[in-house]
Amino acid sequence: MTMTLNWKVYVAVLIITLTILGVGVFIGTELSLNVIDNVENKIKHLDSQMQSVELLLLADDDPLFCDIYMEKISDIEQENYVIGQKLEEMETQGYYNTELKKNYFELEMRDYLLSVKAKEQCDYHTPLIIYFYNNKNCTDCNEQGNELTTARDELSDRNQLIRTYTFDGGINESIVVSSLENKYNITSYPSLIIGNVTYNKLLTAEQILVKIAELD
Repeated sequence: MTMTLNWKVYVAVLIITLTILGVGVFIGTELSLNVIDNVENKIKHLDSQMQSVELLLLADDDPLFCDIYMEKISDIEQENYVIGQKLEEMETQGYYNTELKKNYFELEMRDYLLSVKAKEQCDYHTPLIIYFYNNKNCTDCNEQGNELTTARDELSDRNQLIRTYTFDGGINESIVVSSLENKYNITSYPSLIIGNVTYNKLLTAEQILVKIAELD
């Protein structure tokens, strides 16, 4: 009688445990899909924000480009930054989506080209920084990201802005990333491009601010 009771208890405990695990996996999967859908929607929205400006990018020296770009720059910058933060949060939680990141990197590249055009043609003097990291093999990348955020926050407190574009060198399938790495001679991670100068090493927030000040 006792052995029969114990056997039933063990079976009941096993069923309950498997049920809890199953529910946990289901909830985790649903949360992951919701996060991915949220980021995809943000990428699509930012894409539509940029299209009207990109059309004018084809027309050299068209003043309409500057007018529309300067009108939309704040929204573009903010949405770009939010998407980057969402992707970082996803990876911190163990959610990796290579295709999603590749789409984001293509969007970042388009944003960067628009910003370069604005600096050449419009009254736009915001410094541009490209940050290369590698989630698979980089001991200093987390620290570099924190230092870059600190520099960004310090400039924000002074009512100054910088535009940052982050690219994961661990995604070999991205033509955008490989092309930029070849252009700027990226040999290690982390690496920063400030004023078209490559720094293949960790820079502190203070060093970043000095480099930015030297651009003026």
